[in-house]
Amino acid sequence: PSTKKQKTSNDENNTNETTETEVSTTTTTTSITTNPKSVKAVKACEYLMNWHHHKQVWKFQKVRQIFLLQHKFEPSILDKKHFKLFLKYIKALKGKQRSQCIEEAIEKRDTLSILTNEELTRELKIIKKRALDILNVLDE
Repeated sequence: PSTKKQKTSNDENNTNETTETEVSTTTTTTSITTNPKSVKAVKACEYLMNWHHHKQVWKFQKVRQIFLLQHKFEPSILDKKHFKLFLKYIKALKGKQRSQCIEEAIEKRDTLSILTNEELTRELKIIKKRALDILNVLDE
């Protein structure tokens, strides 16, 4: 009986080790091949490009607009070129989304204005400039 328990115990341990290895391998592979954030970022940038260059066939997509608004301060999501398009795009924002965008930009601007220029990293300087650009566009 004691030997059987050990075998069962060892078998369970081996099974658990295999499962853990399989799970971590699957997770790693998934995150490398399809990072959901980068896929969404590409689709959001394509959405902006289509809006700008092909307005006659462009269709509003709420999910893309929400993604863009949530990631407007992230240079890794919206590069300089796409952020310029984003600024043109948000001119048409109305209501709650417009006021929320303004509030978030004011908050970023105020938070980052407390820091000295030496304390601001390159990315923080970009974020501060984006906040100011958004306020210039929406606070006309």
